[in-house]
Amino acid sequence: MYNNQKRVELVKRRIYERNCQQQRHGIYGLSAACMVLFAFLAGMLHVVAYTDGGSGNVRFCPAV
Repeated sequence: MYNNQKRVELVKRRIYERNCQQQRHGIYGLSAACMVLFAFLAGMLHVVAYTDGGSGNVRFCPAV
């Protein structure tokens, strides 16, 4: 009546696809978090490098 072998294979395939989907979503979330962190740090670097001690006076970055 039921083809158990085929049903087991279908369930295993669904489980595998679900696990792959969860891993992809995890990677996308991690990538988004890294981009946000990079943007924040780049903005902070800009603030630290081009302002004079928080007074708002813009100065040139000295040559290294």
